[in-house]
Amino acid sequence: SLKARAKKSGGGNEYPESFVQVLGLIWQRLVDFADEGDPSGIHTLLRKLAFLYPDDIPSDLFDETEKRYLVVLRKFSLVSLESVSVHAMTQDAVRDLFMGRSRISTMNALAASLQTKMNRFEQHKKATHFIGARYVRHVRMLVSHVREGDKELARGDIRRLACNSADYLRDVVCHFQAAQIMIENLLVTIFTAPKPVR
Repeated sequence: SLKARAKKSGGGNEYPESFVQVLGLIWQRLVDFADEGDPSGIHTLLRKLAFLYPDDIPSDLFDETEKRYLVVLRKFSLVSLESVSVHAMTQDAVRDLFMGRSRISTMNALAASLQTKMNRFEQHKKATHFIGARYVRHVRMLVSHVREGDKELARGDIRRLACNSADYLRDVVCHFQAAQIMIENLLVTIFTAPKPVR
């Protein structure tokens, strides 16, 4: 049950029981608003939102169907559309309780979307610096959710994305420490042996 998963989430987060119940009911109802060909598409969008920085999420990260779904999520008070934002507690609960086996695929899809945007950033072209400013905090949030056992994830698209974003942080805005932390976290994930399951 959802209540049991909330207690065993392992995310270290505690949610009011009423919040978990309401979110569970909303999760079930969202399917009614999804396209017939892709009933889980609206859930996929909510999962993506769970890995981004909660405020000022660029709407151009989403395709037209996902943008329609944003309006549905707003009707359920899960997002704000003035500038797309989602409450941090909702993000935590979605990551802890509603991710299922889609965590890695969600993170990879999000990394690909962010990489497409960051590819337009060129260090030596000042006119492109706004791109890094717009997306880098979402990259940092995504990278912060890479954890032990995610070696393939840390070696793939997210690694390339983190390196591009670290270049922006280091060379354009001179946030050396933020760049270093992001890369170090990935290196630890790649080279640390997973802890044995007991």
